[in-house]
Parts: sequence; structure tokens; C-alpha cells
Amino acid sequence: MLSSFLPMDGAKTIFIPSALTALLSYSMLVVMGLARATNTKVNPRYWKTYDPKYASESNFLIQVSHNVENHFETPPMFHLACLVLFLTGNVTSSEITIAWVYLASRVAHTLVHVTSNKILVRFATYLVGIVCSIMLWYRILRWSMSS
Repeated sequence: MLSSFLPMDGAKTIFIPSALTALLSYSMLVVMGLARATNTKVNPRYWKTYDPKYASESNFLIQVSHNVENHFETPPMFHLACLVLFLTGNVTSSEITIAWVYLASRVAHTLVHVTSNKILVRFATYLVGIVCSIMLWYRILRWSMSS
């Protein structure tokens, strides 16, 4: 059985993990910018022309760039699910818990991606986030079909 629906003020808390997920994305954009600035000093010719024959991006910059791309794959669906749940009044403590697990999976994914980059661990953290997002959308679909 699902938890009871939260009053409107309590339902707003679903935006906390959503906002922190956005903050994580923005912080990685800053990290990427700093990594690019550092790389620009090492090889200014490539950054002026983007000519592949002068390419010399560091492994760290490549990892951070790929991580930033990941922040524009599943998080938009997560943010939209949080908004739909709130606007339809279907936020329970279960959805808030799922949203926090989603955030934790994104933080873990980012840390693994830009440090050890162990593929199986990174995939597991990515998969947890996808499952959380699917769970939120399943709940939205179920509620929309039950009325």
C-alpha cells in the first residue's frame, strides 16, 4: 500500500532532490570549464581551431565532458516526473524517497565517472537512477489510469 498523500507543503520537498540534481549538473559544467581552461593553456592551437590534428584533451577532461553529457540524458525525465507528481498532487513519502535515491545514484555515478571510471560500478549507479525514474513514471501512469 502506498503511503498517504502529503499535504501541499510536504509535497514541495520532492523539489529538494530535483534541485540538488540540477546543482550537481551545473557544478559539473563548472568543473568542465575549469578543465578546459587548464587544457587551453597546454594546447591553445587546438582550442582556437578545433582542428583534430592538434587535439590533446586530457583524460580527465574527456571523462568530465562525457559525464556532463550524461547529465542531459536521464535527469530531464526525472525533473519532469517530479513536476508532474507535484502538479497532480500525487507526491507521497515513497516518491520523495525514490527521488532521494535517484539523487544519490547521480552523485555516485558522477564520482565514479570522474575518478576511477570503473565501468561496471558506473553502470550500476546509472542503472539505479534509471530504475528510480521509471518507478516515478510508473506511479504517474498508474494514477492517471486509475481515475
